[in-house]
Amino acid sequence: MIPIMTNTRVISSAWADTLSTFVQNTREELLLMSPWITSTVANLISYNLVEAGPVKLQILSRLDEVDFLRGSSHVSAFKATLYPASTYLEIRALPMLHGKMLISDRNRVLIGSANLTEGGLHRNHEVSLLIESPELGIECAKVFFKYWGIATPLPTDYMNQVESTLSEVLPDSDEGSSRTTSKRKPSFSEPKQRSTRFKYKRPDGAADASQHLSQLLRPDSDSDVAPEESQQALFWLSKTHRFLSKDERRSEAVVKRLELLMCHPNFEVRAMAVDRAGRSGDVAFLNRLSALVTNPTEDGRIRSAAAFSLGIIGSPEALPTLTPLLFDNNIDLRRWARRGCFLMLNLVDQDEISWILNELEVEDPGASWYLANRCNMDIGTVSERLTKALVIEKLATKEWSSIDITSLVYIMKHLSVALKSNKKIPQLSLINKISADALGVAQGDLRHGPFSPTLLRRMSKSGFVDSGLKILLGPDWQLVQMEDTQLVASILDNPKIGSLFQFFE
Repeated sequence: MIPIMTNTRVISSAWADTLSTFVQNTREELLLMSPWITSTVANLISYNLVEAGPVKLQILSRLDEVDFLRGSSHVSAFKATLYPASTYLEIRALPMLHGKMLISDRNRVLIGSANLTEGGLHRNHEVSLLIESPELGIECAKVFFKYWGIATPLPTDYMNQVESTLSEVLPDSDEGSSRTTSKRKPSFSEPKQRSTRFKYKRPDGAADASQHLSQLLRPDSDSDVAPEESQQALFWLSKTHRFLSKDERRSEAVVKRLELLMCHPNFEVRAMAVDRAGRSGDVAFLNRLSALVTNPTEDGRIRSAAAFSLGIIGSPEALPTLTPLLFDNNIDLRRWARRGCFLMLNLVDQDEISWILNELEVEDPGASWYLANRCNMDIGTVSERLTKALVIEKLATKEWSSIDITSLVYIMKHLSVALKSNKKIPQLSLINKISADALGVAQGDLRHGPFSPTLLRRMSKSGFVDSGLKILLGPDWQLVQMEDTQLVASILDNPKIGSLFQFFE
Protein backbone atom coordinates (compact mmCIF):
# COMPACT_ATOMS: atom_id res chain seq x y z
CA MET A 1 0.00 0.00 0.00
CA ILE A 2 1.33 3.47 -0.96
CA PRO A 3 1.64 5.82 2.05
CA ILE A 4 -0.39 9.01 2.12
CA MET A 5 1.62 12.01 0.94
CA THR A 6 1.43 14.56 3.73
CA ASN A 7 3.00 17.54 1.95
CA THR A 8 3.25 17.52 -1.84
CA ARG A 9 3.95 20.23 -4.42
CA VAL A 10 3.74 20.00 -8.20
CA ILE A 11 6.69 21.60 -10.06
CA SER A 12 6.09 22.53 -13.69
CA SER A 13 8.44 25.49 -14.13
CA ALA A 14 12.22 25.90 -14.10
CA TRP A 15 13.32 24.50 -10.76
CA ALA A 16 16.95 25.53 -10.06
CA ASP A 17 15.94 27.28 -6.82
CA THR A 18 13.90 24.25 -5.71
CA LEU A 19 16.88 21.96 -6.30
CA SER A 20 19.20 24.34 -4.42
CA THR A 21 16.94 24.38 -1.35
CA PHE A 22 16.42 20.61 -1.54
CA VAL A 23 20.18 19.98 -1.43
CA GLN A 24 20.93 22.66 1.20
CA ASN A 25 18.43 21.11 3.62
CA THR A 26 20.07 17.69 3.43
CA ARG A 27 21.84 16.70 6.64
CA GLU A 28 23.07 13.13 6.25
CA GLU A 29 22.24 11.39 2.97
CA LEU A 30 21.44 12.48 -0.59
CA LEU A 31 20.45 9.85 -3.17
CA LEU A 32 20.46 10.90 -6.84
CA MET A 33 19.00 8.83 -9.67
CA SER A 34 19.25 10.29 -13.17
CA PRO A 35 20.18 8.70 -16.51
CA TRP A 36 22.16 11.76 -17.49
CA ILE A 37 23.94 14.44 -15.44
CA THR A 38 25.74 17.48 -16.81
CA SER A 39 28.37 19.61 -15.17
CA THR A 40 26.24 22.75 -14.77
CA VAL A 41 23.71 20.91 -12.58
CA ALA A 42 26.46 18.99 -10.78
CA ASN A 43 28.11 22.35 -10.00
CA LEU A 44 24.79 23.62 -8.63
CA ILE A 45 24.48 20.54 -6.39
CA SER A 46 28.10 20.86 -5.23
CA TYR A 47 27.66 24.56 -4.45
CA ASN A 48 24.69 23.79 -2.22
CA LEU A 49 26.33 20.78 -0.57
CA VAL A 50 28.79 23.24 0.99
CA GLU A 51 25.82 24.71 2.86
CA ALA A 52 24.54 21.24 3.78
CA GLY A 53 27.73 20.11 5.52
CA PRO A 54 29.10 16.52 5.62
CA VAL A 55 26.77 14.37 3.51
CA LYS A 56 26.87 10.90 1.99
CA LEU A 57 26.11 11.34 -1.73
CA GLN A 58 25.18 8.29 -3.82
CA ILE A 59 24.70 8.74 -7.56
CA LEU A 60 23.04 6.21 -9.83
CA SER A 61 23.32 6.94 -13.57
CA ARG A 62 23.79 5.25 -16.94
CA LEU A 63 27.46 6.28 -17.34
CA ASP A 64 27.60 4.91 -20.86
CA GLU A 65 30.64 6.08 -22.81
CA VAL A 66 28.36 6.96 -25.74
CA ASP A 67 26.42 9.37 -23.52
CA PHE A 68 29.61 11.31 -22.81
CA LEU A 69 30.50 11.38 -26.51
CA ARG A 70 27.06 12.75 -27.35
CA GLY A 71 27.21 15.30 -24.55
CA SER A 72 24.19 13.84 -22.72
CA SER A 73 26.37 13.55 -19.60
CA HIS A 74 29.60 15.31 -18.66
CA VAL A 75 32.69 13.61 -17.23
CA SER A 76 33.28 16.31 -14.61
CA ALA A 77 29.85 15.65 -13.04
CA PHE A 78 31.12 12.27 -11.82
CA LYS A 79 34.49 13.34 -10.46
CA ALA A 80 34.97 13.48 -6.69
CA THR A 81 37.05 16.65 -7.08
CA LEU A 82 33.91 18.57 -8.14
CA TYR A 83 32.21 18.03 -4.78
CA PRO A 84 33.13 19.40 -1.33
CA ALA A 85 35.85 17.49 0.55
CA SER A 86 33.34 16.78 3.32
CA THR A 87 31.11 14.82 0.90
CA TYR A 88 31.41 11.02 0.85
CA LEU A 89 30.74 10.10 -2.79
CA GLU A 90 29.69 6.75 -4.26
CA ILE A 91 28.74 6.21 -7.89
CA ARG A 92 27.27 3.22 -9.69
CA ALA A 93 26.33 2.58 -13.33
CA LEU A 94 23.02 1.04 -14.40
CA PRO A 95 22.44 0.54 -18.15
CA MET A 96 18.96 1.40 -19.44
CA LEU A 97 18.18 3.48 -16.36
CA HIS A 98 15.34 5.89 -17.11
CA GLY A 99 13.99 6.91 -13.69
CA LYS A 100 14.63 10.36 -12.22
CA MET A 101 14.50 10.72 -8.44
CA LEU A 102 16.26 12.56 -5.61
CA ILE A 103 15.88 11.55 -1.98
CA SER A 104 17.06 13.68 0.94
CA ASP A 105 17.49 12.02 4.35
CA ARG A 106 14.74 9.56 3.35
CA ASN A 107 12.01 12.05 4.25
CA ARG A 108 11.92 14.34 1.19
CA VAL A 109 11.63 13.20 -2.44
CA LEU A 110 11.87 14.95 -5.81
CA ILE A 111 10.52 12.65 -8.50
CA GLY A 112 9.41 13.36 -12.04
CA SER A 113 10.39 13.62 -15.70
CA ALA A 114 13.45 15.90 -15.42
CA ASN A 115 17.03 14.74 -15.82
CA LEU A 116 19.82 16.49 -13.94
CA THR A 117 20.84 18.40 -17.06
CA GLU A 118 20.49 21.98 -18.24
CA GLY A 119 17.53 20.91 -20.38
CA GLY A 120 15.84 19.19 -17.47
CA LEU A 121 16.49 22.12 -15.16
CA HIS A 122 15.36 25.10 -17.19
CA ARG A 123 14.84 24.42 -20.92
CA ASN A 124 12.50 21.45 -21.26
CA HIS A 125 8.87 21.36 -20.19
CA GLU A 126 8.97 18.97 -17.24
CA VAL A 127 6.61 17.88 -14.45
CA SER A 128 7.87 16.73 -11.03
CA LEU A 129 6.57 16.23 -7.51
CA LEU A 130 8.28 17.53 -4.37
CA ILE A 131 7.09 15.32 -1.52
CA GLU A 132 7.76 15.64 2.20
CA SER A 133 6.83 12.30 3.70
CA PRO A 134 9.08 9.98 5.81
CA GLU A 135 6.88 7.02 4.82
CA LEU A 136 7.17 7.64 1.09
CA GLY A 137 10.83 8.62 1.49
CA ILE A 138 11.59 5.19 2.93
CA GLU A 139 9.64 3.45 0.13
CA CYS A 140 11.47 5.43 -2.56
CA ALA A 141 14.81 4.67 -0.89
CA LYS A 142 13.94 0.95 -1.10
CA VAL A 143 13.47 1.32 -4.86
CA PHE A 144 16.71 3.28 -5.16
CA PHE A 145 18.71 0.61 -3.32
CA LYS A 146 16.98 -2.15 -5.28
CA TYR A 147 18.48 -0.64 -8.45
CA TRP A 148 21.70 0.19 -6.59
CA GLY A 149 22.08 -3.49 -5.76
CA ILE A 150 22.07 -4.57 -9.42
CA ALA A 151 24.19 -1.62 -10.61
CA THR A 152 27.96 -1.78 -11.17
CA PRO A 153 30.37 0.10 -8.89
CA LEU A 154 32.39 2.56 -10.93
CA PRO A 155 35.92 1.23 -11.66
CA THR A 156 38.61 3.51 -10.27
CA ASP A 157 40.00 4.56 -13.65
CA TYR A 158 36.75 4.50 -15.66
CA MET A 159 36.23 8.28 -15.82
CA ASN A 160 39.88 8.81 -16.78
CA GLN A 161 39.42 6.30 -19.61
CA VAL A 162 36.31 8.12 -20.81
CA GLU A 163 38.12 11.46 -20.63
CA SER A 164 40.99 10.01 -22.66
CA THR A 165 38.54 8.75 -25.28
CA LEU A 166 36.88 12.17 -25.48
CA SER A 167 40.20 13.94 -25.97
CA GLU A 168 40.91 11.66 -28.95
CA VAL A 169 37.46 11.88 -30.54
CA LEU A 170 36.35 15.46 -29.88
CA PRO A 171 37.92 17.95 -32.26
CA ASP A 172 40.62 20.49 -31.58
CA SER A 173 40.25 23.99 -33.04
CA ASP A 174 43.69 25.55 -33.30
CA GLU A 175 43.64 28.21 -35.99
CA GLY A 176 46.87 27.09 -37.57
CA SER A 177 46.48 23.33 -37.73
CA SER A 178 44.12 20.76 -39.14
CA ARG A 179 42.01 18.71 -36.81
CA THR A 180 42.12 14.97 -36.36
CA THR A 181 39.17 13.03 -35.08
CA SER A 182 37.79 9.50 -35.10
CA LYS A 183 35.15 9.33 -37.79
CA ARG A 184 32.04 7.22 -38.02
CA LYS A 185 31.11 5.74 -41.33
CA PRO A 186 28.27 7.94 -42.60
CA SER A 187 24.85 6.41 -42.96
CA PHE A 188 23.65 6.09 -46.54
CA SER A 189 20.02 5.67 -45.58
CA GLU A 190 17.39 7.60 -47.51
CA PRO A 191 16.55 11.03 -46.03
CA LYS A 192 13.51 10.88 -43.78
CA GLN A 193 10.24 12.63 -44.53
CA ARG A 194 10.32 16.10 -43.07
CA SER A 195 8.22 16.31 -39.91
CA THR A 196 5.79 19.01 -38.90
CA ARG A 197 7.53 21.97 -37.25
CA PHE A 198 6.42 23.29 -33.88
CA LYS A 199 7.47 26.48 -32.16
CA TYR A 200 9.64 26.17 -29.06
CA LYS A 201 8.51 28.10 -25.97
CA ARG A 202 10.62 28.42 -22.84
CA PRO A 203 9.23 27.06 -19.54
CA ASP A 204 8.01 29.53 -16.92
CA GLY A 205 10.90 30.87 -14.87
CA ALA A 206 13.54 29.74 -17.39
CA ALA A 207 15.18 33.17 -17.60
CA ASP A 208 15.49 33.47 -13.81
CA ALA A 209 16.88 29.93 -13.54
CA SER A 210 19.40 30.59 -16.29
CA GLN A 211 20.54 33.80 -14.62
CA HIS A 212 20.84 32.01 -11.26
CA LEU A 213 23.03 29.29 -12.79
CA SER A 214 25.22 31.78 -14.64
CA GLN A 215 25.88 33.66 -11.38
CA LEU A 216 26.94 30.42 -9.69
CA LEU A 217 29.33 29.70 -12.54
CA ARG A 218 31.13 33.03 -12.33
CA PRO A 219 34.78 32.60 -11.31
CA ASP A 220 35.50 32.85 -7.61
CA SER A 221 37.39 36.05 -6.84
CA ASP A 222 38.17 38.21 -3.86
CA SER A 223 35.85 41.22 -3.97
CA ASP A 224 38.65 43.37 -2.52
CA VAL A 225 40.89 42.62 -5.50
CA ALA A 226 40.38 45.02 -8.42
CA PRO A 227 39.91 43.56 -11.92
CA GLU A 228 42.94 43.46 -14.16
CA GLU A 229 43.65 46.83 -15.79
CA SER A 230 41.82 46.97 -19.13
CA GLN A 231 44.72 47.95 -21.41
CA GLN A 232 46.97 45.35 -19.80
CA ALA A 233 44.28 42.71 -20.30
CA LEU A 234 43.73 43.67 -23.95
CA PHE A 235 47.48 43.56 -24.62
CA TRP A 236 47.74 40.08 -23.08
CA LEU A 237 44.76 38.81 -25.10
CA SER A 238 45.85 40.27 -28.44
CA LYS A 239 49.64 40.06 -28.24
CA THR A 240 50.42 37.22 -25.82
CA HIS A 241 47.60 34.68 -25.50
CA ARG A 242 47.02 34.63 -29.25
CA PHE A 243 50.53 33.34 -29.90
CA LEU A 244 50.84 30.82 -27.06
CA SER A 245 51.35 27.18 -27.95
CA LYS A 246 48.45 24.77 -27.55
CA ASP A 247 49.87 23.35 -24.31
CA GLU A 248 50.53 26.81 -22.89
CA ARG A 249 46.98 27.98 -23.71
CA ARG A 250 45.55 25.01 -21.84
CA SER A 251 47.64 25.40 -18.71
CA GLU A 252 45.69 25.94 -15.48
CA ALA A 253 47.02 29.48 -14.96
CA VAL A 254 46.14 30.64 -18.48
CA VAL A 255 42.67 29.05 -18.41
CA LYS A 256 41.89 30.67 -15.05
CA ARG A 257 43.09 34.10 -16.21
CA LEU A 258 41.00 33.85 -19.38
CA GLU A 259 37.91 32.83 -17.39
CA LEU A 260 38.33 35.86 -15.13
CA LEU A 261 38.65 38.14 -18.16
CA MET A 262 35.44 36.68 -19.58
CA CYS A 263 33.70 38.34 -16.61
CA HIS A 264 35.73 41.59 -16.74
CA PRO A 265 33.74 44.85 -16.30
CA ASN A 266 35.20 46.25 -19.54
CA PHE A 267 33.08 45.16 -22.53
CA GLU A 268 35.98 45.03 -25.01
CA VAL A 269 38.02 42.81 -22.67
CA ARG A 270 35.06 40.47 -22.10
CA ALA A 271 34.34 40.17 -25.82
CA MET A 272 37.95 39.42 -26.76
CA ALA A 273 38.32 36.91 -23.91
CA VAL A 274 35.18 35.07 -25.04
CA ASP A 275 36.53 34.98 -28.61
CA ARG A 276 39.92 33.65 -27.45
CA ALA A 277 38.24 30.98 -25.34
CA GLY A 278 36.45 29.68 -28.43
CA ARG A 279 39.50 29.79 -30.68
CA SER A 280 41.50 27.87 -28.08
CA GLY A 281 39.30 24.84 -28.80
CA ASP A 282 39.39 23.91 -25.11
CA VAL A 283 36.23 22.17 -23.86
CA ALA A 284 37.14 23.41 -20.37
CA PHE A 285 35.43 26.69 -21.35
CA LEU A 286 32.08 25.08 -22.24
CA ASN A 287 30.51 25.72 -18.83
CA ARG A 288 31.57 29.36 -18.69
CA LEU A 289 30.50 30.04 -22.26
CA SER A 290 27.17 28.28 -21.67
CA ALA A 291 26.60 30.44 -18.60
CA LEU A 292 27.27 33.62 -20.59
CA VAL A 293 25.18 32.69 -23.62
CA THR A 294 22.12 31.70 -21.57
CA ASN A 295 22.25 34.67 -19.17
CA PRO A 296 19.44 37.05 -20.22
CA THR A 297 21.01 39.94 -18.29
CA GLU A 298 24.30 39.71 -20.21
CA ASP A 299 24.99 42.14 -23.06
CA GLY A 300 23.55 40.73 -26.28
CA ARG A 301 26.86 41.15 -28.10
CA ILE A 302 28.67 39.07 -25.47
CA ARG A 303 25.99 36.38 -25.71
CA SER A 304 26.45 36.32 -29.50
CA ALA A 305 30.22 36.05 -29.09
CA ALA A 306 29.74 33.17 -26.64
CA ALA A 307 27.48 31.37 -29.14
CA PHE A 308 30.17 31.86 -31.81
CA SER A 309 32.80 30.39 -29.46
CA LEU A 310 30.64 27.41 -28.49
CA GLY A 311 30.25 26.63 -32.18
CA ILE A 312 33.93 26.75 -33.08
CA ILE A 313 34.98 24.68 -30.05
CA GLY A 314 33.08 22.00 -31.90
CA SER A 315 31.95 19.76 -29.06
CA PRO A 316 28.52 18.07 -29.27
CA GLU A 317 28.16 18.92 -25.56
CA ALA A 318 27.34 22.47 -26.69
CA LEU A 319 24.33 21.47 -28.84
CA PRO A 320 21.82 21.34 -25.93
CA THR A 321 22.83 24.94 -25.11
CA LEU A 322 22.76 26.22 -28.70
CA THR A 323 19.50 24.68 -29.94
CA PRO A 324 17.09 26.71 -27.74
CA LEU A 325 18.89 29.88 -28.92
CA LEU A 326 17.66 29.22 -32.47
CA PHE A 327 14.46 30.94 -31.35
CA ASP A 328 15.95 33.84 -29.40
CA ASN A 329 14.91 37.42 -30.16
CA ASN A 330 18.55 38.46 -30.65
CA ILE A 331 19.24 38.14 -34.39
CA ASP A 332 23.02 37.76 -34.05
CA LEU A 333 22.58 35.20 -31.26
CA ARG A 334 20.24 33.18 -33.45
CA ARG A 335 22.66 33.42 -36.37
CA TRP A 336 25.69 32.10 -34.46
CA ALA A 337 23.63 29.41 -32.71
CA ARG A 338 22.48 28.32 -36.15
CA ARG A 339 26.04 28.33 -37.53
CA GLY A 340 27.23 26.38 -34.51
CA CYS A 341 24.70 23.64 -35.23
CA PHE A 342 25.95 23.34 -38.81
CA LEU A 343 29.56 23.25 -37.57
CA MET A 344 28.72 20.11 -35.59
CA LEU A 345 26.49 18.30 -38.09
CA ASN A 346 28.93 15.45 -38.65
CA LEU A 347 29.59 14.92 -34.92
CA VAL A 348 26.04 13.80 -34.18
CA ASP A 349 24.04 10.86 -35.52
CA GLN A 350 21.55 11.67 -38.26
CA ASP A 351 18.54 10.63 -36.17
CA GLU A 352 19.54 12.98 -33.36
CA ILE A 353 20.20 16.00 -35.55
CA SER A 354 17.20 15.69 -37.89
CA TRP A 355 14.79 17.63 -35.65
CA ILE A 356 17.28 20.52 -35.46
CA LEU A 357 17.62 20.55 -39.24
CA ASN A 358 13.83 20.63 -39.51
CA GLU A 359 13.76 23.67 -37.23
CA LEU A 360 16.42 25.29 -39.42
CA GLU A 361 14.07 24.86 -42.40
CA VAL A 362 16.35 22.42 -44.19
CA GLU A 363 14.39 20.77 -46.98
CA ASP A 364 16.50 17.61 -47.14
CA PRO A 365 18.05 16.89 -43.69
CA GLY A 366 19.56 13.58 -44.75
CA ALA A 367 21.38 15.04 -47.74
CA SER A 368 22.68 17.97 -45.67
CA TRP A 369 23.95 15.65 -42.94
CA TYR A 370 25.67 13.46 -45.54
CA LEU A 371 27.30 16.49 -47.21
CA ALA A 372 28.57 17.71 -43.82
CA ASN A 373 30.17 14.29 -43.25
CA ARG A 374 31.83 14.38 -46.66
CA CYS A 375 33.19 17.87 -45.99
CA ASN A 376 34.60 17.04 -42.52
CA MET A 377 33.11 20.05 -40.75
CA ASP A 378 35.27 19.45 -37.66
CA ILE A 379 38.56 19.53 -39.58
CA GLY A 380 40.49 22.61 -40.69
CA THR A 381 41.32 26.07 -39.42
CA VAL A 382 38.59 28.16 -37.84
CA SER A 383 38.10 30.20 -41.03
CA GLU A 384 37.93 27.07 -43.19
CA ARG A 385 35.36 25.45 -40.91
CA LEU A 386 33.24 28.61 -40.74
CA THR A 387 33.31 28.88 -44.54
CA LYS A 388 32.14 25.28 -44.92
CA ALA A 389 29.37 25.79 -42.38
CA LEU A 390 28.20 29.00 -44.09
CA VAL A 391 28.07 27.43 -47.55
CA ILE A 392 26.34 24.23 -46.41
CA GLU A 393 23.81 26.23 -44.39
CA LYS A 394 22.93 28.49 -47.33
CA LEU A 395 22.68 25.55 -49.72
CA ALA A 396 20.64 23.46 -47.30
CA THR A 397 18.13 26.25 -46.67
CA LYS A 398 18.00 27.25 -50.37
CA GLU A 399 19.03 30.79 -49.46
CA TRP A 400 21.84 30.65 -52.05
CA SER A 401 21.73 29.50 -55.65
CA SER A 402 24.66 28.18 -57.66
CA ILE A 403 25.42 31.65 -59.01
CA ASP A 404 25.71 32.96 -55.44
CA ILE A 405 28.36 30.32 -54.71
CA THR A 406 30.22 31.17 -57.91
CA SER A 407 30.03 34.89 -57.07
CA LEU A 408 31.48 34.25 -53.61
CA VAL A 409 34.39 32.28 -55.09
CA TYR A 410 34.94 34.98 -57.73
CA ILE A 411 35.28 37.65 -55.05
CA MET A 412 37.54 35.38 -52.96
CA LYS A 413 39.78 34.87 -55.99
CA HIS A 414 40.22 38.61 -56.53
CA LEU A 415 40.81 39.20 -52.83
CA SER A 416 43.46 36.46 -52.68
CA VAL A 417 45.23 37.96 -55.72
CA ALA A 418 45.14 41.40 -54.12
CA LEU A 419 46.46 40.01 -50.86
CA LYS A 420 49.29 38.23 -52.65
CA SER A 421 50.65 41.53 -53.97
CA ASN A 422 49.87 43.56 -50.84
CA LYS A 423 50.23 42.75 -47.14
CA LYS A 424 46.80 44.26 -46.56
CA ILE A 425 43.80 44.80 -48.80
CA PRO A 426 42.81 48.47 -48.93
CA GLN A 427 39.15 49.09 -48.06
CA LEU A 428 38.58 45.42 -47.12
CA SER A 429 35.88 46.44 -44.63
CA LEU A 430 33.95 48.25 -47.41
CA ILE A 431 34.37 45.28 -49.77
CA ASN A 432 33.11 43.02 -46.98
CA LYS A 433 30.07 45.26 -46.42
CA ILE A 434 29.09 45.41 -50.11
CA SER A 435 29.61 41.65 -50.56
CA ALA A 436 27.54 40.83 -47.48
CA ASP A 437 24.71 43.01 -48.77
CA ALA A 438 24.91 41.40 -52.23
CA LEU A 439 24.86 37.84 -50.83
CA GLY A 440 22.27 38.51 -48.12
CA VAL A 441 24.48 37.63 -45.13
CA ALA A 442 25.92 39.44 -42.12
CA GLN A 443 29.35 41.02 -42.45
CA GLY A 444 30.72 38.75 -39.72
CA ASP A 445 29.75 35.69 -41.79
CA LEU A 446 32.28 36.74 -44.43
CA ARG A 447 34.86 38.40 -42.16
CA HIS A 448 35.38 35.31 -39.99
CA GLY A 449 35.00 32.80 -42.85
CA PRO A 450 35.63 33.19 -46.60
CA PHE A 451 37.14 36.69 -46.36
CA SER A 452 39.49 35.82 -43.50
CA PRO A 453 43.02 36.97 -44.46
CA THR A 454 44.35 33.65 -43.11
CA LEU A 455 42.22 31.69 -45.56
CA LEU A 456 42.83 34.10 -48.46
CA ARG A 457 46.61 33.88 -48.01
CA ARG A 458 46.45 30.08 -48.20
CA MET A 459 44.30 30.34 -51.33
CA SER A 460 46.73 32.76 -53.01
CA LYS A 461 49.46 30.12 -52.73
CA SER A 462 47.68 26.87 -53.57
CA GLY A 463 43.93 27.35 -53.93
CA PHE A 464 41.69 25.44 -51.54
CA VAL A 465 43.77 23.18 -49.30
CA ASP A 466 40.93 21.85 -47.11
CA SER A 467 39.30 18.75 -48.64
CA GLY A 468 35.81 19.91 -47.66
CA LEU A 469 36.26 23.30 -49.33
CA LYS A 470 37.48 21.51 -52.45
CA ILE A 471 34.20 19.58 -52.53
CA LEU A 472 32.06 22.68 -51.92
CA LEU A 473 33.94 25.37 -53.83
CA GLY A 474 36.59 23.58 -55.92
CA PRO A 475 34.54 23.32 -59.15
CA ASP A 476 33.67 27.02 -58.99
CA TRP A 477 37.32 27.87 -58.30
CA GLN A 478 38.29 26.10 -61.53
CA LEU A 479 35.61 27.99 -63.45
CA VAL A 480 36.57 31.44 -62.22
CA GLN A 481 40.25 30.74 -62.94
CA MET A 482 39.32 30.45 -66.62
CA GLU A 483 37.66 33.91 -66.59
CA ASP A 484 34.92 32.69 -68.94
CA THR A 485 33.21 35.81 -70.34
CA GLN A 486 29.71 34.33 -70.12
CA LEU A 487 30.30 33.27 -66.51
CA VAL A 488 31.69 36.68 -65.56
CA ALA A 489 28.71 38.38 -67.22
CA SER A 490 26.26 36.28 -65.21
CA ILE A 491 28.11 37.19 -61.99
CA LEU A 492 28.11 40.87 -62.85
CA ASP A 493 24.35 40.76 -63.48
CA ASN A 494 24.17 41.56 -59.78
CA PRO A 495 25.03 45.28 -59.82
CA LYS A 496 26.17 45.18 -56.19
CA ILE A 497 28.82 42.62 -57.03
CA GLY A 498 29.76 44.53 -60.17
CA SER A 499 30.43 47.62 -58.08
CA LEU A 500 33.14 45.73 -56.15
CA PHE A 501 35.57 45.49 -59.01
CA GLN A 502 36.50 49.12 -58.93
CA PHE A 503 38.50 48.11 -55.86
CA PHE A 504 40.46 45.43 -57.73
CA GLU A 505 41.43 47.45 -60.80
